[in-house]
Amino acid sequence: MSKEKLKIMLFLGAGASAPFGYPTTEPFVENLEKSLGSPLKELLNDLLKVEGVRDIEHVIELLDSLDSILKTDIIKRFFMKFPFSLRIAGTSREWLRVSRLSNQLKEKIIDQIYKEYETNLDIRPSHS
Repeated sequence: MSKEKLKIMLFLGAGASAPFGYPTTEPFVENLEKSLGSPLKELLNDLLKVEGVRDIEHVIELLDSLDSILKTDIIKRFFMKFPFSLRIAGTSREWLRVSRLSNQLKEKIIDQIYKEYETNLDIRPSHS
């Protein structure tokens, strides 16, 4: 049996974590951007400009969708033979590059979520 640590993310929204000293979406994204190299930072910023995307949860959904599309073998072979571009928020990128970057970006986002929001019992407000 594997001894991997189970990781669970719960998105509550509306600043629910703020009273516990955790960052809300805007400071979280700012901290995330500081940890990213140029291509990942640019992809994140473009995804945040997509209509209907309001927070990091939506970015993860978009990245999951891109990953699902590109995992389809016939689509992957098609894009290898015909390197079409994908436009995200006005920026054109080659599909296969987007695929590689999207997987890296998703990993960085998840790592940052666990880094910033991991339960820390020392910062919980007291209920006196």
